Amino acid sequence: MKADFTRFTYDARKHFTRVLKQQGRVDLDADWNEAIEIFTQRDRTEAIDVIGRCGVPVHDGGFQVEATADGTGLTLSPGRIYVDGILCEQEGPDPVPLTEQEDLPGYELPEEDGAYRA
Repeated sequence: MKADFTRFTYDARKHFTRVLKQQGRVDLDADWNEAIEIFTQRDRTEAIDVIGRCGVPVHDGGFQVEATADGTGLTLSPGRIYVDGILCEQEGPDPVPLTEQEDLPGYELPEEDGAYRA
C-alpha cells in the first residue's frame, strides 16, 4: 500500500498497551498508527493463544478442501479460518475453485502425479 506516513513508532518490545491523547497537542498520524499496531498485535496474539496457530469456528468454519466432481481440481468451502491470529474469510455461498481465489492470483495446481498436501 502506497501512502504518506510521517513515521512508525511501534515497538512490540516496549509492551505498550495504549496511546493517550494529550490536551492541546496536535494529533499526529504516528500516534494513531501506533495505537492501531498495539490493538492489532494484541488481537492477533489473543487469537493465537485462544484458537492456536490455525483453527476454524464450530459454525461457519471454512476452507475445507474437497476435490471437484471430475477429480481434476480442488475447491475451498466458504467460511472463516484463523491462521497465525489473522482472520481469513472465503465469502459467498458456494465453494470456490482453489485456483480462482481472489487473493491468490495466478496459482496453478501441480501437473505432476504425486502426493500433495493442501
